[in-house]
Amino acid sequence: MTTVACADNSLDTVLRGSYLSYKSEGMRFFHTGDFKRAIAWFDNAIELNPEDFESFLWRSRCHVMLGELADSLKDIDTAGTLEPNHPMGTFMRAETLYQMGEFEKALQVGGRKRL
Repeated sequence: MTTVACADNSLDTVLRGSYLSYKSEGMRFFHTGDFKRAIAWFDNAIELNPEDFESFLWRSRCHVMLGELADSLKDIDTAGTLEPNHPMGTFMRAETLYQMGEFEKALQVGGRKRL
């Protein structure tokens, strides 16, 4: 917890490290190609908000980039319980299965509208 002075000279308590901040940092590290650091930030975001579909999705993408396909699939499974009809979840499941060499399954998933 950090305290900062406000414009009216009163002290305002600011909670740093909200899940949105963690998710934002995870996305920043993802886009710079530092997938391990991104995963650590998404871990923190998920710890604070385990219902955040997007954090699981981004962490899944990191795992794919690192070749950690089983971990990617776990995150996609969790994301699928949170947002079963989200098209990006379907895409990531198909992508992960494709990377695993499960081409038929990837095609089947890609043809569906849900995870």
